[in-house]
Amino acid sequence: MNRFTICLLLILGYVVLFALPVSARNITARITAFDPPPGNALAFYDKLYLQIAYDSDIPVRFQSIPLRNGSPLEYGAMSNTPSLQKVGKGVALVWVSFSNPTRIDEVSVTVFDTEWQKIDQIGITMDTVWNAPMREEPRPKPDWVERLERKEKLKLEFVFDPSPQKEETVYDAFFYLSAVTIPFFLFLQVQFLRRWRKRWRELAFIPILSITPMIVISLFGLGIEFRLWVIFIFRGMPLALIYLLVLWFAKTLSEKKMLGS
Repeated sequence: MNRFTICLLLILGYVVLFALPVSARNITARITAFDPPPGNALAFYDKLYLQIAYDSDIPVRFQSIPLRNGSPLEYGAMSNTPSLQKVGKGVALVWVSFSNPTRIDEVSVTVFDTEWQKIDQIGITMDTVWNAPMREEPRPKPDWVERLERKEKLKLEFVFDPSPQKEETVYDAFFYLSAVTIPFFLFLQVQFLRRWRKRWRELAFIPILSITPMIVISLFGLGIEFRLWVIFIFRGMPLALIYLLVLWFAKTLSEKKMLGS
């Protein structure tokens, strides 16, 4: 069994292990702060904010649902984008709002895993009314809301979510495809740099130059967990692999043309 066969078997083993499903494990979540307090009246489009403190060994999402008499309210309702939260202990922000006169008596928060499977549900009694015209100036926010909003904005802009919406499973496929390409890319990258010379070797070095800045940025993190930056780096892996395959094809054609002449 030669070295190439051994490397191929190792790569296939990685793919099989990566494809194995990961079951949900332990998670605790509770509502630790809210703004404004229950009993307050809000203007249309004002947001009722809830802070969720959690401890989880898998990535999770939190989706808020306004209720009245135990039934969800949908007409005029708006709520937070349930972005992916990091593993471990953390704090997340959820909110609900309405564009029309509405009264709610409870907010339910559903906890999802990465694949949008419901794993828990928490709630809080919140007697709140939206009954005033839209404000000309935004309602003042407490410091903890502004801090969590900045964190969520950075996450939505810079971090790749493998499944941003439940209906769009194409992002799931792209995420897994990206992860599977990593060992193939690394294998070809190492082989080409070892075996190729001169101009071809310089061309094979280009993917490393393109990925290195993302790795350096991920070390600083911009306030976001390193693991989420690694997911973001996955975006470049399929393109890097395609580049190496095209370069390999071009080199093969060039060598055949030289032999033919």
